[in-house]
Amino acid sequence: MKKNVLTVVAAVLVLAGCSKNDKIVSNDNWHGEIRLSNEVSVHATKAATPDTQIAKDQCIGVYVEGNAQTTYLYENIQMVADGNGGLLLSNANDKMFYPQTGDSVNISAYHPYCYENQNFIVKADQSKDADYYASDLLYSKSCLFACSKDAHTLTFVHVLSNVSYTLTAGNGLTQQDLEGAKVYVVNAEIATFFQRVTGILVPPILGSVKSDVLINAAHGAVVIPQNYNDGSNFLKVCLAKGGELYYKAHGGSGNLPPQVKKTYNITVNLTGLTVQSAITDWTTGGTVDGTAEIF
Repeated sequence: MKKNVLTVVAAVLVLAGCSKNDKIVSNDNWHGEIRLSNEVSVHATKAATPDTQIAKDQCIGVYVEGNAQTTYLYENIQMVADGNGGLLLSNANDKMFYPQTGDSVNISAYHPYCYENQNFIVKADQSKDADYYASDLLYSKSCLFACSKDAHTLTFVHVLSNVSYTLTAGNGLTQQDLEGAKVYVVNAEIATFFQRVTGILVPPILGSVKSDVLINAAHGAVVIPQNYNDGSNFLKVCLAKGGELYYKAHGGSGNLPPQVKKTYNITVNLTGLTVQSAITDWTTGGTVDGTAEIF
């Protein structure tokens, strides 16, 4: 399976032996600071924010440590995306520099920004883009970068799982009947503990937290990786004119592994739902058939 990754190009434009106390001025008004920009490398011909770049005003945290990985030079420096591939320091006083020795450094990063390690909880209502972005946990593992004016690349991966859908009118319905319909992931795990330096997920401190999660029609919904037991309610379609229809997991169709996006192509019939799911890692994949019942 191909990996679809969110890639940040880190233009680490720093000369060997420079620090914030050095007086280096180049023709482009560069003083030896680390400059970061972002772009996304994807395995799809048609992709858009947030899968092609970090969305505007979203914040990431950056860690820089010495090449021996024993001392952090900069910890959890906040940067904000401009929506056009750029990353700007949230605080101009947080400029980052290579060590005076000119040694290489290790850089890691994550999104969305938080001030301390804590439970990470996805939004129960992700119908608005801002709440979807806030739920999309990204991580770029630590990589070694040498002092250079050449652009370096930080590769982010989606840490959690994505559930997306399409709706098609079936027997006894028209597409107009589906206007305003809402689709939920039923009783989903929404909390985990994210170790922002290592990128590891562990069970949440206060135990399991569950909720129905309203899916964003354009981007899907991000949930904690989890598996639904066959026969359990997994997806719920709420029609604007009234009525709830459920899709039950079967044959592993409710398995939601990390870094994988599943798109459920739902045909809505008056008697229930018919479902096919395209299994993807934020790009392309196979299919699984499914059915659902009306309650």
